[in-house]
Amino acid sequence: GDIASMRRQLRLLSTVDPQAQRALDQIPGPRVIAFSGHMIDTDDRPVERFPPWLENAVYGAIDAQVAAALPLIAYTQAACGSDILFCESLLARSQEVNIVLPFAVDDYIVQSVLPGGAPWVARFERVLAAATSVTFATEERYLGDDTLFEHASNLIQGMAFLRARELAVAPEMLVVADSLQAGGMGGTLATQATWSMQAQSVKVIDLAQLGANPAHFANAPVDERPARVRAPLQNVVGGGRTIKSLLFADVKGFSHLAEEFFPAFFTTFLGLVPQTLQDIGVQPLEISSRGDGLYAVFESPDEAADFALTLSAAVGAMDWAAMGLPTETHLRIALHAGPVFSAMDPVTQKLSHFGGHVTRAARVEPIVIPGQVLVTEPFAAVL
Repeated sequence: GDIASMRRQLRLLSTVDPQAQRALDQIPGPRVIAFSGHMIDTDDRPVERFPPWLENAVYGAIDAQVAAALPLIAYTQAACGSDILFCESLLARSQEVNIVLPFAVDDYIVQSVLPGGAPWVARFERVLAAATSVTFATEERYLGDDTLFEHASNLIQGMAFLRARELAVAPEMLVVADSLQAGGMGGTLATQATWSMQAQSVKVIDLAQLGANPAHFANAPVDERPARVRAPLQNVVGGGRTIKSLLFADVKGFSHLAEEFFPAFFTTFLGLVPQTLQDIGVQPLEISSRGDGLYAVFESPDEAADFALTLSAAVGAMDWAAMGLPTETHLRIALHAGPVFSAMDPVTQKLSHFGGHVTRAARVEPIVIPGQVLVTEPFAAVL
């Protein structure tokens, strides 16, 4: 924290004094790294990508990168193979490990740990117990929905960006990947592509190059691979989930509004909502009001943030005293992002979004300070 404070001050001074930039170069901050890597191969994988006999070579390559980046703060999943090897290297050097799991632990073990064999489960549990923090992208079950892996990947990258900004350093990414093979949603190659679009540097440990090394290939066991299981797929009930940004808002003190002021309140307050949407050129996927409450669902966090800040400013300029309310009366807004279900509401015949993350967003709103927009860490990371 002290180093981060010094770096922020020196960065400010460097705009007017070149000596400050030279001093800044002599006070390096910690490295903040987002990590993603392939799982170890299962027996039924048609084309080898990360065969078990390559484990020691991959660990050595990861450990060399970790040793060159100390002190280090890392964000990663904890799947069998690259993730756990990365975590083990960090923990052996007493570095900070922040793990993001895409869904409930039991399902994650079945989908992303047990396929490598039972010994990986014990290693997973040790890594989880020793981690600095464990965050769940969603606490709900997997249900065969790969969107949850994508959401976890977004959080890992966003949390690394936020932490790096806090410490006044540039975030980095390290991946263990076979660039010659295709990847799936939320996988290593998709994560690498997303990171690269932000013009951020990526260090790649290439599995194809490691596997082609005769020294590594010579150590490949002829048999006695660990027993591994194929993870069973689960069915998604009612369709899959998609990542959406959720807004809940209400007016603190509304319950004290006298009856005669209700018409003016609704005309003025609710009239600001469509006007704000028109001003910023955004159309929510779903929006509804109830009394002083407002609920909206947006496709992107950018749209939700723009709407929240613009509406908050407009409401702040309202003449509350003219409606019989205290002058300090203000809107409080909560924003959250996460995977939710969507379907046509049988009653209203309109698109409706629902799920655990909608409930979570609703629970945040009552604790917001009036006049403020409070976002959850997942929303900040995705934004």
